[in-house]
Amino acid sequence: MRFGIRQPGLLARRLLLALEEVKRALQDQTDAVTEATKIASAKQAVPQLVRAEVSLPESVEIRKSAIDARSERVYQRRTLLLSLLTFIAIVIYAGLVYLQWKEMIGATGAVQDAVHEARLNRQQSQKSLNAAIDQFHLDQRAWVGPTNIALREMQAPNPITAVATITNYGKTPAFKLRARYFLHASDTPIDVRQYAKNPIEQMAVQEQRTTNTFFPNAHMDLVPSTGSTDALGIQSVGNGRKLLYFFGWVWYSDVFQMPHETRFCAQWYVQGKGFAPCSEDYDYSD
Repeated sequence: MRFGIRQPGLLARRLLLALEEVKRALQDQTDAVTEATKIASAKQAVPQLVRAEVSLPESVEIRKSAIDARSERVYQRRTLLLSLLTFIAIVIYAGLVYLQWKEMIGATGAVQDAVHEARLNRQQSQKSLNAAIDQFHLDQRAWVGPTNIALREMQAPNPITAVATITNYGKTPAFKLRARYFLHASDTPIDVRQYAKNPIEQMAVQEQRTTNTFFPNAHMDLVPSTGSTDALGIQSVGNGRKLLYFFGWVWYSDVFQMPHETRFCAQWYVQGKGFAPCSEDYDYSD
């Protein structure tokens, strides 16, 4: 009987202990859920906006508005005055710049006129100087040309011979003088210019050079001749039936190292017993 009474009491105590453990577990779970809920609420909460407002008495506020309005009007007046003064200064400055610009234009035009006038004067002076130099060269240079052409006595069967005296009648020597010349006998008048370009005496054209300086008033003889001539040929030249032409060219340099040429043609005339120019427009000297 005693064993049967003690067994139910032991069971009751064990049941109470189990219920207390279940209660504690439920309490711990409830506390954990509550703590998690608080943390989530704190993260999602929006901070409240704090506004600070100053409240002034109505009389003070009206006085402050009047002062602000007066200060604004004074500021606007000063700004307008400053803008006006700035505009006036800009206008004055622009006028001064314009006057200075006009003055610069006038000065530039005067300078340009002066430069142009100086250029014209320089060109005129250069022309005058060049003319003076050219005139000096013309006056002082060598001038070489024939001063006399004569026909020597003709006698068959000797060649017909003429002599042209070449003279330097300038004031300074001539250098590198070279001369070419020939005689041409023709039964009819010839075109002097055309014949001089291609004479039939091409192979018989004579040439003479001077190795020394050809001084002023110096003379040099050019002595061309034809081939052997019979008595009839000489007679024809003597009575004018056969025409006789003397062609000559002279090249030289003056003391100013300028090259020159003298070209001449002379024809024998029976009436005057002498040589005269073949053509008025053929003889040349530079």
